[in-house]
Amino acid sequence: MVLVVAVVAVEFGPGLPMALCVGWDRPGWYVVGGLFAVTGLLAPPAVGRTRRSKATRSVSTPVVEQVASAS
Repeated sequence: MVLVVAVVAVEFGPGLPMALCVGWDRPGWYVVGGLFAVTGLLAPPAVGRTRRSKATRSVSTPVVEQVASAS
């Protein structure tokens, strides 16, 4: 699923803002500005969620450290 989203973003990402801005003129610019504003508002919660999920994962000790501490 993530791969599909990435492919769609790469394919349509550059063309969509251009089509909106050129095709719709001023309203297109408002739509593009709104998309950037929504993205900017959603980025901090997404980063916080990622940080929390990484912090709750257990970190395994590498085998080299386990062997060194056993001797």
